[in-house]
Amino acid sequence: MTISSLPTTGSPSVRRLPSRLADLGHLLLVRSVCVAAICIFEVADALLSAGGAVRRICFPLPAAGALRPAVLIVGGSFSGLHAQRELCGSCDVTLIDEKAFFEYTPGCLRLFVKPTYLTKIARPLPRARNGLVIGSLQSIEKSTVTVRAPGGEARVLHFDYLLLGCGTTYGCTPITPTAAAPTLEQRAAVWESAAAELRAAQSVLILGGGPVGVELAAEIVAAFPAKRVSLITAGPALCATLPPHVGAVSARWLRARGATVLLNSRATRVDERTVLLEDGSRLQADLVYSCLGGGVPNSAAVRSSLPASVDARGRVVVDKHLRVRGAGGRVLAMGDVMVLAGCSDLKLGHTAELNAQVAAANVLRTHAALAAARPEPRLEAYPFGAVGAAVAPRVFCVSLGEANGALAFNGVVISGVLAAVAKRIIEWTKVAACEERPVGILFWRFGDAAANWLSRAVLPPPEVRAAAAAKRVA
Repeated sequence: MTISSLPTTGSPSVRRLPSRLADLGHLLLVRSVCVAAICIFEVADALLSAGGAVRRICFPLPAAGALRPAVLIVGGSFSGLHAQRELCGSCDVTLIDEKAFFEYTPGCLRLFVKPTYLTKIARPLPRARNGLVIGSLQSIEKSTVTVRAPGGEARVLHFDYLLLGCGTTYGCTPITPTAAAPTLEQRAAVWESAAAELRAAQSVLILGGGPVGVELAAEIVAAFPAKRVSLITAGPALCATLPPHVGAVSARWLRARGATVLLNSRATRVDERTVLLEDGSRLQADLVYSCLGGGVPNSAAVRSSLPASVDARGRVVVDKHLRVRGAGGRVLAMGDVMVLAGCSDLKLGHTAELNAQVAAANVLRTHAALAAARPEPRLEAYPFGAVGAAVAPRVFCVSLGEANGALAFNGVVISGVLAAVAKRIIEWTKVAACEERPVGILFWRFGDAAANWLSRAVLPPPEVRAAAAAKRVA
């Protein structure tokens, strides 16, 4: 079968009016609740900041005695910034990144339709309590790294401990920030260009039925009801790595708003405007986005310097303490760039921060053991050291436009307006934490502790429940 243009479930002009009216009501509700919540957070942050300032004036910290270890952190995203917050009080921390800003990646798909939203989810990288070097990692030696600045000059930095949170590069541009746009102004221009390209298209085809493809399709459908949008996946369901209800809710929501969802449709060739499917169908669209698979690890410098530390897929191999294989114990890796044998975590911002918690704790424990002349430090193992259990909580939120979504916690799914409110509050507080605002840091200290307790004592992850059930039967 040959198709010359995108299939549709109906003309865009006759898409279901009730869904659109419901979306408008949900949008007003979500925005009202989120504005109220953010106002409360802003007041709380001002009070916490004022209290912290008074405490520092009245009870200044004593001058540091022992020499502080030099810690280099490569990567200014979730894992790197979490480690930075954990270590700045005890170590001389320098953050290294190709860009001068943090961008909340789970919220960036909205930038395709609303590029001005960048001001909500991006902030300059912190530098009040740490050093900051803008450049790309070139090589790793025993106690130094070489970093190349945007202008081309090389700089050698010493470390006692090196934490790699380099992340991955995602195939669908411009989702992953790059060294080509190192400033927020340049990044804004990149998103403006991407949004202009989408506005000019009448039809859009998205390959990949994972959370990225689903969220991108939902953003386009919500913002541009008249565009013809098709989402294609090779699998039998959307969001196959998440609980089945997430995929079912997403497919139903998209189809109700006129999008075409093609399941069990594997692409064999992708061109700029054409996709050839395995069954011979040829789909054409003004714009094609490929959201297939995971990203490519940013591990080139590790591979060239420590080839035994990188597997065939480019992932940095770590032990249970997150120490990089063959690197002597003072180089650790966290987040998307690394792989830990036997760990079934999804690669998410949340799990990257859990990695960083263990990595930072092990830096402090290793240094304390050296300072006390103890032969072997007692190190934390992942994930037990972060969550107190053998399996980390399974937490994920899929946005369906601004006013809907599906929130999953250890197999239990909540969909609708509540998920959309939760996604915005998560987003705001995560950005606040990454810019070291007290309310964001405090919110997530409590939130992570609560999630870990719930996962241990009330609602364990599905595989833990299944293992417990099998044990009872046996």
